[in-house]
Amino acid sequence: MTLIDTRQLRAFQLLARSGSFTAAAKELFVTQSAISHSIKALETSLDCSLLDRAGKNVALTAHGETLLRRVDRIFTEMELATDELQSLNRWGHGKLRVGATDTMCQYLLPGVLREFRESFPNCEISIRADDTNDLIGLLDRGEIDLVLGMRPGPDEPGIEFRPLFSDDLVFAVSPLHPWATGETDPETSLADERFIIYARRSPTYHLVTRHFRKVGLAAPQLTELGNMEAIKEFSKIGMGVGVIAPWVIREELEQGELIAIKPPGEPMTREWGIIVRGRGTNLTMIGETFAGICKTISRSLSAPAPDPEKRTGGL
Repeated sequence: MTLIDTRQLRAFQLLARSGSFTAAAKELFVTQSAISHSIKALETSLDCSLLDRAGKNVALTAHGETLLRRVDRIFTEMELATDELQSLNRWGHGKLRVGATDTMCQYLLPGVLREFRESFPNCEISIRADDTNDLIGLLDRGEIDLVLGMRPGPDEPGIEFRPLFSDDLVFAVSPLHPWATGETDPETSLADERFIIYARRSPTYHLVTRHFRKVGLAAPQLTELGNMEAIKEFSKIGMGVGVIAPWVIREELEQGELIAIKPPGEPMTREWGIIVRGRGTNLTMIGETFAGICKTISRSLSAPAPDPEKRTGGL
């Protein structure tokens, strides 16, 4: 690949735009001879003629017109790059690319972004919503700076997980459900129920299905939804048993619209946090501030919700 000297390109651009060796030389504070040598060297390196030198006027050849279009783009990009780099040195300016699960986008990010904007009003922040595993792929490719999601499995090397909070999933049912009224026991009637859980590709789905296998329910009846609000609404109207975190249904529990039932067996515990590339990775000042705000705001999610009903045989 032929590497082109940017000084030669700049001389060519100014000459093409002004049509004058004298004007181009004044713009660059060099002699006309220096401009002429730069153009000849550029033509030699590209092995083509860029200028038609007939008479006093300077005209572009077809090769010269093609190169000029590209040169204009090159210098525009260079100017933009310079502006962006300089903005990083100004307080409050910069960029932050965040990946977050749908749940984090809905319940954590609004509060974080409100506070973050107060500290960095001029920072450009972008959000990518997806499942944790897909977001880690974006992180590996350098397309985002950090991920707000669940702790990844041990088969995800080369990343650092910074814990924010943990939760234990519960069964959410309407107040009229037999589990809520005490007519039946979850331990003995799991197979009779349809469970509403988060989408198949999510870590939550795999956690829940593993739990069912451990308590002896090999083939549970499942309805998969990709939105926590939908899971809540389906549970309210008795379309099934929602498997959900208490902090997601805190308001519904307080208003009596849903009842939380403690699942049988061991708790279905999830860990939420910030995922960055490589152990010991240092985020920018903006990134570290964002992470600190996430830590503060997430305390409201980890605060105790109303206790689940004790209808699981004391478990």
